[in-house]
Order: sequence, then C-alpha cells, then structure tokens
Amino acid sequence: MFFRVVLLVGCVSCGTTHFSDSVKLQDEADVSAEQIETVEQSAEVAVSTLASYETKPRLAWHFPCQEDGGWSLGEHDFIGQGVYSKNMRQAKSLELTISGVLCDTRYLPRDVVFVIDTSASMRYNDPVTPDGSCARSRAMDRMVSYLSRFDNAQVGLVTYNSYVSVMHERLVPATKFYADYVMMHSRMQEFLCYSDFYTNYRRALLQTEKLLNTGRTDSFREVYFFSDGEPVESIFTLENPAGLHIARRLRKNATIATVGLGRTGILERDIASRVDGEPLHRQADKLDELFRLLRTLVQTKNVGAELTYSFLGSEESYTIDIHQETGAVENEFFQLDPLLFTIDADDPQKNQGIAIAIKYWDSNGNTYHASSELHFTFE
Repeated sequence: MFFRVVLLVGCVSCGTTHFSDSVKLQDEADVSAEQIETVEQSAEVAVSTLASYETKPRLAWHFPCQEDGGWSLGEHDFIGQGVYSKNMRQAKSLELTISGVLCDTRYLPRDVVFVIDTSASMRYNDPVTPDGSCARSRAMDRMVSYLSRFDNAQVGLVTYNSYVSVMHERLVPATKFYADYVMMHSRMQEFLCYSDFYTNYRRALLQTEKLLNTGRTDSFREVYFFSDGEPVESIFTLENPAGLHIARRLRKNATIATVGLGRTGILERDIASRVDGEPLHRQADKLDELFRLLRTLVQTKNVGAELTYSFLGSEESYTIDIHQETGAVENEFFQLDPLLFTIDADDPQKNQGIAIAIKYWDSNGNTYHASSELHFTFE
C-alpha cells in the first residue's frame, strides 16, 4: 500500500514554535486586525498572518499504489516514497494537505507456501476421482491460477507424509509456478493426490520454514496447511511428528491458515495463527467447498491506517487516524484537513525538514509501514 500526498507550501511573515493538527489559512484579504491578534495569542496555531507581498508556492507529492500509478488530481513535484529536497528560501510556514488512496494489501509482496498432506488416510478422506484428480489438486488448480495474477507473489509447494517433497527448492514467482504447474498438470495431480505412509507435521513445517527463508524480508508470508488428521508416529520412531515448537516459531513471521478434512483438532488448537483471538482455521465438510474456503482465507483486508508527522531532528510527533478522520479504509480515496508547520532557518528543529510515516494493518494482524522525508534548504 502506498499513498498519494499533496504538499502545499505557504510563505508567511512570522511563526511560533509549534505546528498544529488541522489549521486552515485565510487569504490575505480575509484576515482582519482582530483575527491577526487572536491568532498570534494562540500557542496551538502555527502562524499568525500572511504578508501581502509574499506568495504561497505549492508542492504536490504523489504516492501511488503502484510505481506506474497515475495522478489525476493535478501536477506533482515528487512521486513515491523516498527523500526529497526543497529550497524554502524565505518561507516561514508550510501548509501540508495529505491525500491518498488506501490500497488493497494484494499489492504488497506475498510469499505463499502450500503444505499438502499426502498420508495414507487421505485415500479415504480425499479420494481420487475417475479423472485422476482429488479435492487437493482441484483446489490447487484454482489457487495457483488466482495467484498468477499477482506479479509480486512468490509461491512454493510442500507435500508431506513420513517424508517431504517440494516442487521447487526455493520460492519462485507465481507466474513461473503457474507455467510449470500447467505444463506438467497430470504429474501434479499424481503428486498432490498421492496417499501413503504416516503423518509427520514436524518435517512438513521444517521444510515450509526453509522455503519461506528463501523469500523476502518485507513480504506478507502466508502458509496454507492441509491435513485430515492428527500427526502419528512415523517410521522414524525417534521423532515427535507434531513439531508444535516449529509451528510457534513460524507464526512469529508468517500467517498459518489451516484447512481440515477430518478430525483436525490439533490444526485449530496448535498450528493455526489467531486473528482477534480466533484460530485461522476452517473445516471443509464438503470437498467442493474447499476452494471457496481458501479464497476466504487468502483475503487480507486493511482495517486501519494512521499517519505520523514531525520535524526532522525533533522528538515531538503527531498521529492522525486516517480511518477515523475520513472513513476510508481500503481502495478508497482520502484527504485530511490541512496541517500547518512553521519553518525557521535559525531553529535546528525546524530547518531540517519534515518526516512522514504511514502505518496500516490488515485483518490478519500484520502491520506495514511507509515513510518519506522532505529536506529543507534556504538559499
């Protein structure tokens, strides 16, 4: 998610040592002597009045959802996140109007691993149909096609019983995964619908962790864990097949959604991530509901966003709840009331620039950040 931001710079005759939360400037002709005196006495107002001989230069700063996103609301001087510089000359104040679009989290990098149970009990709980498919393969067909639409998604596949197998040794772009999957579709059905040996979660989770570690540090990590029953002792008698400590470790950096096809209390209780205190688990009573279930689990909705702003070099900062102020949450345009900063070339806390930080979070409890800076010069 990124944001569209407009910076409006106004030059004034004098200022105070504070900046306000939402202050609107009047044009010179609209400012009376009485109003000027009132404003000068207020510690919460950043500037007193506008000098008639000074202009109000304006800057536009655009944060698109995607790098090639368009801007339809006017000209802009800066595009995207980063550090920018502006010569403020004799400016004494900065009026900042921030607007943007709260974008869907689907635009964020996504690292996805599907973990499919191929133990012997699947022979009964997810039988192979005459066309060679099973519920697991049919669900994968649709999900892989769905993910191929995201050019910033990476995908991996693990199947497990007493052993583990992978389709690729590392996460690969969703478009490549889709191409490989389609090219060897018949073999993929056999791979996914295989049913033999015991159920060893430990080995499956270790391989999942290994795959995720080949991904990106800034990605939204998703694990979709399929099983039809409790893990049981494998042919490797010294192993504990549950691997619950590995699941706990994974949940610190990834969201685990579990999908049950049988008696799967351990999935809900010990493997699945929790969202608002509830396990991210669904039981598929009917196999034809499996994809609809997965489609629900894969959705990540933004539920909040806030903006924090401050002078560079200052520990004082202010936060605005974007949703509370504008009602916008996801895929919606917002515009905040103007913010007003004073600028003082002689004050180290007010002559460096402005820092803008944006935080937003989704329904799975993941938090994301974006930040930018505007540095001042006085030539």
